[in-house]
Amino acid sequence: MGRPAAALGNLTRLATNRLMANGWYAEGTPLMPVDESSLASAAAVYELLLQSGQGLVRVFPAVPQTPAWARLQFHRLRAEGGLLVSGAWDHGAVFVRVQVSENVEAAPATNISMTVAGWDAPPVAH
Repeated sequence: MGRPAAALGNLTRLATNRLMANGWYAEGTPLMPVDESSLASAAAVYELLLQSGQGLVRVFPAVPQTPAWARLQFHRLRAEGGLLVSGAWDHGAVFVRVQVSENVEAAPATNISMTVAGWDAPPVAH
């Protein structure tokens, strides 16, 4: 966490050197296909956009500061506590929408703290 440039470098190397046209990852000599690693790269991108745990939701916690990542958005990613989070990032301007998942039964109010790209928001009850 806190190393977006390193994460982007690792994902770029994976995409340019190891991902095959069918989405599988190749490793070894000679290169042989392995399916689970391509799924891990998708999870890594997810973690650049949204992280949650221990009552804290982080939106855009590790967005690389490069022109290619200056504008991006995601819709309804799942976060801790049955939250569905959507967000848009446009050259540092941020929009975030948080919904409670329809699949979550009524539960006692829980405080969730949120950080958005380094900005700490007050806890919200859901």
